[in-house]
Amino acid sequence: MENFKAVIFDMDGTMFDTETLQLKTWIAIGKKYNFNITEALVKSSFGISRPETKQLFLKALGDNFDFDYYRDMKERNMKAYVEKNGVPQKRGLMQLLNYLRDNRYALAIATSSTREKTYKYLDKAGITDYFHVIITGDMVSKGKPEPEIFLTAFENLNNKFGNIPKSQCIVVEDTPSGVKAANRAGINVIMVPDMIQPTPDVEEVLYAKYESLVDVKRMLEKEKGVNIKREQKAIRRIKIKKI
Repeated sequence: MENFKAVIFDMDGTMFDTETLQLKTWIAIGKKYNFNITEALVKSSFGISRPETKQLFLKALGDNFDFDYYRDMKERNMKAYVEKNGVPQKRGLMQLLNYLRDNRYALAIATSSTREKTYKYLDKAGITDYFHVIITGDMVSKGKPEPEIFLTAFENLNNKFGNIPKSQCIVVEDTPSGVKAANRAGINVIMVPDMIQPTPDVEEVLYAKYESLVDVKRMLEKEKGVNIKREQKAIRRIKIKKI
């Protein structure tokens, strides 16, 4: 098993249960203003950039659909919900983050969301300081499934912590587009599916797939334990040779 030293997180749908909120908000707007905003359409936009999402919506709803206007409405509605109720967290998030911090992993976020929205959510959840690097969608020129955002996060972690091999870094993602981006960046990727299950071609590139972040923590604990045992055996062998 790999001796992982760095973890890069996606945010929406991976750390926070915001994709469910986004789906409900988009569909509510569709019903209110008589647009055929379907569950499938919204799900197809998860994990990709705003320009790509806009193209998906215009293709489905027609060029007369004022995407920017209704997207801003969606964002305001979601912001109001978060202000009132807090950011809905995915199961096991705090247990995993505390484990990673206590064991001195290098931590980054690579999210398609804007810088403003990202820091708003992180601050609201009280976890901004857990992360050494935060890369948002408006900091890169090409969004997921292109690898730029993960390469940028990885390079920034290396600048802070020295030479971390890609084999010792892992991405935690919930969408196929995010998995493809991490894979194209040459970084191991764990998928914790939220609303979209991986297709066979996506699943075959995964390091692992789990139901929750609780399972990710267990995997890292097991991996760390295996490597500690290997180190202890190696030390015992050295002592024997010296005798």
